[in-house]
Amino acid sequence: GASLPLWLSAAVWSIAHGAFEEFRQAQTPGRTGSVSDFGVNVLGVVLFLSLLAWLHARSMNKAQPHEETSPAP
Repeated sequence: GASLPLWLSAAVWSIAHGAFEEFRQAQTPGRTGSVSDFGVNVLGVVLFLSLLAWLHARSMNKAQPHEETSPAP
C-alpha cells in the first residue's frame, strides 16, 4: 500500500505528540494546556523540516556537476 514519505510521517507524529502533551498537561492538577504552546511546537516542526529541505537541496546542488559556459564572442 501507499505510505507517507518519511518527513511527512515524522511531522504528523511530532505534531500529534505535541497535541497529546498539551492535552495531558491540561489534565494534570496544577498544569495547564496551552494552544500557544502547541503552536510553538508546530512552528518548531515546520522550521526543522524547512532546514532539512534546505540542507537537502543544497547537498543535491553540490552533487550535480555544473556546466561550464564559454564566454560570449
